[in-house]
Amino acid sequence: MTSIAIPAAPGVPGFYNQAPNWWDTTQTTPPQWNTLDTTGVPDDPRWNGALRLNWNAGTLDVAVLRAIHDTAALYFSFVVTADPSLEENQDGFYFGLQGPGSPPFSAPAYVFQIVAFSSDSANLTDQPFPLPTMWTDAGGTWTQAAQPPAWLNPASQAQPSTPVPRSWLTLSGPTSTNNQWAVNVRVPLILSEGVPEQTIDDTGIYLGYPITDLTFQFWCEFNVVMPSGVSPFAMPDGVEVTTDQTTLQNVFPDPSTWATATTGAGTTGGISFGAADIGCNYNATDSTEIGASLTADTVNPLYVRFDNTGTPVVAGAIDASFRLANYGTQGLFSESAGSWQEIDAASPPKTNASPVPTGGTGAIDYSWTLPKAGPVVPNATQYLGASAIYDSNDNCMLVTLSEDPSSSQSPPLVFLNDTAYNNMHISDASVVEQKVGFDVRGLEAYAVGNHVSVYVYEERNNLPTDIPGGTTSSATEFNRIFGIGGQPVDIAAAVPRATVSWEDAATMVPTLAYHVFVGTNQKVQVGNQALEILKPMTSFGTFIRHDGPLYGWDVNLSLAGLTELAPNWYRVSVPKGGKLVGTTQVRAWETKRPTSGCLPGILDFFEKLIAAIRNLFK
Repeated sequence: MTSIAIPAAPGVPGFYNQAPNWWDTTQTTPPQWNTLDTTGVPDDPRWNGALRLNWNAGTLDVAVLRAIHDTAALYFSFVVTADPSLEENQDGFYFGLQGPGSPPFSAPAYVFQIVAFSSDSANLTDQPFPLPTMWTDAGGTWTQAAQPPAWLNPASQAQPSTPVPRSWLTLSGPTSTNNQWAVNVRVPLILSEGVPEQTIDDTGIYLGYPITDLTFQFWCEFNVVMPSGVSPFAMPDGVEVTTDQTTLQNVFPDPSTWATATTGAGTTGGISFGAADIGCNYNATDSTEIGASLTADTVNPLYVRFDNTGTPVVAGAIDASFRLANYGTQGLFSESAGSWQEIDAASPPKTNASPVPTGGTGAIDYSWTLPKAGPVVPNATQYLGASAIYDSNDNCMLVTLSEDPSSSQSPPLVFLNDTAYNNMHISDASVVEQKVGFDVRGLEAYAVGNHVSVYVYEERNNLPTDIPGGTTSSATEFNRIFGIGGQPVDIAAAVPRATVSWEDAATMVPTLAYHVFVGTNQKVQVGNQALEILKPMTSFGTFIRHDGPLYGWDVNLSLAGLTELAPNWYRVSVPKGGKLVGTTQVRAWETKRPTSGCLPGILDFFEKLIAAIRNLFK
């Protein structure tokens, strides 16, 4: 059972214990914070301390949920930061609430569906959105309500100070291919003793009493509509809306599978970590490259750093499993275990050596030694074994955390997430060329005939094709952003960690990320359309460091059979149970781009030759 803790709003200096306020256009102290920051997240600093859950598969976030409460309400922020296309009246999300009841969680459950926007013709700031839909579950039967309560109706704002939900929309532009949208929702609580368990009305919803001791069920699912279907991102993971493939009627997940949420003054969270918190410090500029040598044993210092917002952690309470796969994309571990090779699986548990207090950062370090390779050139097949699909020391890393059953930990630990992938590199231009694998082993159930359909969204940030008049990029500035040359050694390095998130970094430096999805051949009803469900695979990408004159960029993914279906959106057919190997290439134009004659072809030949020579020595 997944558990989450929604903390009380601590506020910010001068406005302590205050929750976010995006709806009151009259407030001046504090000012109305109602815009998006550079990463696409609503910018009110009073979200400080909120529960934050994010969805990514090795690179940059696709979706983010934040939750916090004050003495009267719950506050949620639903954010999508990387939407390749926008679909009016379709992009949106569900969220569900169920009070405790007696016996536990026998009270009616409610599901709310919100469509984020009805027009994508321009950026939106703090705007209404279409009327949400509400369903009630009583005894296993879901019934649609005539209309939602007033607090969920964006059009019910009687005066500027009425707390109503709002949406934001930022369209893709010259510096980013991403479309971003967000919706903030305030859920007022009925906080009285003796209230009937099923109470929901225009004043709020009853989820228990008092606010300092709520326990209720919560579920959410983002529906990110893409050019070839819809990708669901749910919490708990995998607890998703299904559709009867005959009637095309949606079926909501049973509330017993939802997360158990708690509040209160003593409520904290749990263990959490992300892509930037795992890696190998063998190479100070590439957090997942593995070292090997012809002549000597090589020590690869593997690490995971995790935040603890829950109960204190005793030494030896958390075990880590490290796994590797080739750089590129593969199914997530839950479906494609055969694509991953566990490192030293038979060794003693890789565990935290020191206790971690509430609010602290924990560490698990493991020195993995690769014996010298002898007369054979070191390559991936020597440590990935049967899971390798091509020879390279570039990798995707997967770390799984679990509670050690032999530890003295009490009470048991809560893991806000127990898995993270890192498939993000730091690369040096002028030319960056890397092999990439598309591995669909484990995804045979999604095949049509002998092939599996794989879809790719190419996310580009600060990689414009042309820079009129040119500019000068700075490796020194890049290093400052990532802490290279000081502390830490790179963005995913050991403590102390980088001062910027990957999402912040992507707004400042050239960044390329490929988000990958597998077509499942299953449909789900979204609005008035039945769309194919696209399940995430691991993503891959790179931050690009360049120094000197710059006039633009070329970006190319080369893969047999790759077809562009829409801007930055591609499809490739991969043999069932097999793989494809291609390359990504990023080129910085350090002089004005040639426009005619044979010079462009000559330059292209020499650039590729240089890149190939570099790859021989990786």
